[in-house]
Amino acid sequence: MYKFSIFILLLSLCFGCQQKVDRTLETIEQLELFLDDVHLENIGITGLAKNEIISYYKKRGFKPRWTKGTSLTLEGTRLKKILSNKLHLGLPENRYDFIKGDTNSKIETEIALTAMFGFMARDLKRGVFQKDTILLRPLSFPNSKKLDSIMRFKKTEKIEYQVIKKGSSDSNYLNFAFALYDYCTLYPIDTNVYHIKAERQDSINSLLETKKALFSKGYIQDLSIDSLNFRKTIANFQKTHNLNVDGKVGDNTATVLNESTYSKIKRAGIVLDKMRTKTAYNSTYIRINLPEYMLRYVYNDSLKSIHRVIIGSTKTPSPTLISKIYKVVFFPYWHVPYSIASKEILPKLQEDTAYLRAHNYKLFQNKEEVDPTNIDWGKIKETNFPYRVRQDFGPTNSLGLIKFSFHNPFWVYVHDTPNRKLFVKEVRAMSHGCIRCDSIPNLAKQILFNDRKSIINDNLNVDTLLVKNIHQNIQLKQSILIYIEYETVVVSHHELIFLNDVYKRDEAYLKLW
Repeated sequence: MYKFSIFILLLSLCFGCQQKVDRTLETIEQLELFLDDVHLENIGITGLAKNEIISYYKKRGFKPRWTKGTSLTLEGTRLKKILSNKLHLGLPENRYDFIKGDTNSKIETEIALTAMFGFMARDLKRGVFQKDTILLRPLSFPNSKKLDSIMRFKKTEKIEYQVIKKGSSDSNYLNFAFALYDYCTLYPIDTNVYHIKAERQDSINSLLETKKALFSKGYIQDLSIDSLNFRKTIANFQKTHNLNVDGKVGDNTATVLNESTYSKIKRAGIVLDKMRTKTAYNSTYIRINLPEYMLRYVYNDSLKSIHRVIIGSTKTPSPTLISKIYKVVFFPYWHVPYSIASKEILPKLQEDTAYLRAHNYKLFQNKEEVDPTNIDWGKIKETNFPYRVRQDFGPTNSLGLIKFSFHNPFWVYVHDTPNRKLFVKEVRAMSHGCIRCDSIPNLAKQILFNDRKSIINDNLNVDTLLVKNIHQNIQLKQSILIYIEYETVVVSHHELIFLNDVYKRDEAYLKLW
C-alpha cells in the first residue's frame, strides 16, 4: 500500500510538471502565432513599432515579458497601472490609447503593454512637444535592442521611480518629475472648477465655497474643521501657490482656488515636457522665471542670490529668450522706445512742454537736441512722431541706478527702478516689457566681483561708483548667459508650487495636451 501511494504521488508530480511545461509552451506558441501583421494591426500596432515588437519577441524566443500563466506578473500589474496614470508622469492621459489590447486576452494584453511602454519611454526621453514649439512630436518607437534594455527593472526600487528615470538624467528634471508623481499620489485629481470670490465681496459664501474647494482638492479631510485650522489650511494652500501667506481669501487666492487640480497637473506636465528638451544651463548664469517674478544668479553651479522682479504687464508682456549679459551700466540713460514716446509722452507734451524738463527728458531729431517749445505739437500725431526721447540719468530715471545690457530683438534689459515699493506686491506684472530687479546693487557687486577675479589690483568698487553719480559702462570680461523663461509650475523643497499663468501662454499647450 505504501509503495502504491508513492507511485501515485510521483505520477501526479510528473503530470503536474508536464502540465506546467505544456502551459508555457502553449503561451509561447500563441504569442508566436499572434505576432503577425494582421493581429498587430487589429490592435493598433503598425509601422516601425510592429516590426520592432516582432523582432523583440523573436529574440526572446517568444517568451512573454509581462504575463505568466493566465495572469499578469507583479511587474506587468504595476506597468498597467502606470500606463493608466500617465498624468502622474507628465504625459497626456490619452496618449497611446489607440492601442486596443483586449484585457480578456493575455496575449493581446502582453503585446499592448510592450507597445505602449515603448512609446511612453520615447516620450519620456524626447518630449511630447517639439523643442521650443507648440507642435506635437510624432510618436516614435525604440528599436528592439533598446526596447529590451528599457523594459528591464531592478528588484530593489519601485518600478514607478525607475520609469521616471527613463526620461532626462538632469537633476532639475528628476526633482520636478518625482515631485509631480508624489503630488498626484498625495492629492485627489479634482476636476471641479469653482467660482469663489474674495472675502471682501461676500465673506460668508467665499469662506463656505473655499472650504468645499479645499476639501475637494485634498487639503482638508473634514468640512467641520475649526476656524483656526481652516485659516492655517488656507495659508498652506497659499504657500504652495506662491501667494501672500495671510490665511485670507483675497482676489488672487480666489483666482487660484477656482482652477481645478486636474488643470494644474496638466500645466505641470507641460513644464516637465519642456524640461525634457531643454539644453542644460551653463555653470554660471542668470535665470528669470516670469510667472514666479524671481531672478536667480548662479555662479559655478552655486546659487548666489535670489531677487524679486517686476515683469511686463499683460498688455506689454516680457519675452522669453536666451542671451548674454555683456556689460553693467551705472547711471544709465533711458532711450525711450518709440512706441512709448509716441503713445504716452506725446499727449503729455501736447498739454505742456514743461513735462519733458520736469521728468528729466530731452528731445532729439537726427541726433541733435531739439527745443520742444519751438514745435507746433498740434500738428504732431502718434503716426508721424519724428523725434527720439531720452531720459538723463539720475535718481528719477526710470531705469534707476543700474542696468544690465544683453543683445535681443525686443529691446529689453534688466534694470533698477526708482519705485522700489512695487516689489512687495503679490502680482508684479506692470512694466513695459523690461525686467525690473530688486536689490540690484547687490547683484551687480556679486557679478563684478566674480568677473574681475582675474584682474590684479582691481580697484573697481560698486559703492564708490554709485556715490560718484556718473554715467559709466563696465564691460564684463566674461559674458553671462541669461535665460528668461515661462514656467507656471516650479519645485521648492521637493514640492510643486503652482503659479498663475499670468500671460495665458499655457492655454495653447493645454488645447493640444
